[in-house]
Amino acid sequence: MRRFILAIGALLVLSATGTARAQAPNPYARIGSPRSDQVLRGTVVIQGTATHPAFLSYELGYAHEPDLATWISLGGSVTPVENGTLGSWNTRPVEDGVYALRVQVFASD
Repeated sequence: MRRFILAIGALLVLSATGTARAQAPNPYARIGSPRSDQVLRGTVVIQGTATHPAFLSYELGYAHEPDLATWISLGGSVTPVENGTLGSWNTRPVEDGVYALRVQVFASD
């Protein structure tokens, strides 16, 4: 059985001490679910917001902690989302560990 502990990149960052610290809330890019420090299995639906007045697109990605320099894309869209489904993540092929999840919004400005 695979276990994943998640650190949310849009709202929280897992610190070196293993505790989550909040970043300033971003009204344009945020993940509401799953939550930080949640154990994940199977296919996970990612809920949140990806929008901006000059919105072009958004992308979801994950990285194995603590290497936040290497992000793996989970896809994205050219359609903005507000408090809805951003995408899904099939965790089955990913090895057990601690991961960060992020949503990036790209705007024309």
